[in-house]
Amino acid sequence: MNVNAAAHPTLPPSQGRLPWKDRLTDQWLPGLLVAVYFFFPISNAAANLLMLACCLLWLVPGRHSARWKILRANPGAWMALGLYALMLVGMAYTTGNGDEIRQHLVKYFKLVFMAIVIGVFMAEVWQRRAWWAFTAALLFILASTWANIWVDTPWSSTQNQGWGQNHTVFKDYIAQGLMMSLLVVVALSRAIEPTASKAQRGLWGLVALLGALSITHLSEGRTGYVALAAALFMFILFALRGWYRVLFLVALLAAGGGVYQTSAPMQERVQTAIAEVRNHNLESFTSMGQRLYFASKSLELIAEKPLTGWGTGAYHGQFCRVADNDTWCHFGKVHPHNQFLFIWVEHGVLGLALMLGLVLLPVAVVFPRTPARLGLAAGFSGIFIVGSLTHGSLWLSTESHFFTLMGALIFASHAQRVAGNPSPPPA
Repeated sequence: MNVNAAAHPTLPPSQGRLPWKDRLTDQWLPGLLVAVYFFFPISNAAANLLMLACCLLWLVPGRHSARWKILRANPGAWMALGLYALMLVGMAYTTGNGDEIRQHLVKYFKLVFMAIVIGVFMAEVWQRRAWWAFTAALLFILASTWANIWVDTPWSSTQNQGWGQNHTVFKDYIAQGLMMSLLVVVALSRAIEPTASKAQRGLWGLVALLGALSITHLSEGRTGYVALAAALFMFILFALRGWYRVLFLVALLAAGGGVYQTSAPMQERVQTAIAEVRNHNLESFTSMGQRLYFASKSLELIAEKPLTGWGTGAYHGQFCRVADNDTWCHFGKVHPHNQFLFIWVEHGVLGLALMLGLVLLPVAVVFPRTPARLGLAAGFSGIFIVGSLTHGSLWLSTESHFFTLMGALIFASHAQRVAGNPSPPPA
């Protein structure tokens, strides 16, 4: 019997193939989404084109009722769609202009795309393929990072050989540090899977070690250092039990101290950060100084309208209104380097609550709730918290790709818990 006919009981055996609409919605659409997970760590342009194709295929009739049933029961989908709906409501009372409103609606449309991913990945086989696609892309980046110590790979954005140098491959070192932190957690989660052999545990343990060292010794991004620490802390907290948890938390602290003593880039960046915090009142335009200034001005705006916020796209003009001079306006009007404050300024306490839900819910809804999956979801939440406290996790292109797509993939596992879930489409 034809494989497609056997996997799709409504298809007459004599037909031999799925109808073209079913092929588009059940095979091409999830297949293109898997390709998105491979390309977004490498190329925003390729990922955006594939995401556009996915949106077009989403419009093809078929399985919308089943997907809507999945979305209605998925807390992550409600958080993402609710936050975007709040932005549509915020257009009614915003102080922002038309260009600023359009920019926000376009950038945050990835929240809607999160719901598309959750609805499409009903079958666990597609979820696994998406995880493998992301893992393959990050393994390529990891191999390129280490290769850059000795050779100049032509696709690398840095061409400086030697140990202890910044060896960013694609994007920027902040984005690479965030994504590599998740690769470390993915490797650890695979290493503790009960079905993993000793060889597999050793291999994934090596990947986790090389990934961690690429952040601490081959990158200059402080965000990566903090994201890695948060990811490992959350992984240990949720994946381990009893004395193992205490033992590994102590080991994490000890390892952190040892890594700091052996990493010249980390020592330099940490000492610079401390100096910038101490001197931030001098209004020097340093990385930490700017973040503290942006946060203080954002809190001023929040104090004026804490409940409703200023409306969609209003931050840019309102920040310049309270900024001390034109120079600070120029540096801070794009975003405050803090996604939580960014959302709160424009969409009030409800927006902040929905944002917190997106960040914290993964560990609550991941299924099945095995130690490996709990650790993976918790590690992602830890990285999401750091990315949102230090940068525009949903605003900047690469970071928003990373957090919305990987968050959607974790939320998609919740679809397996929906009562009466219809048979997933054939893979």
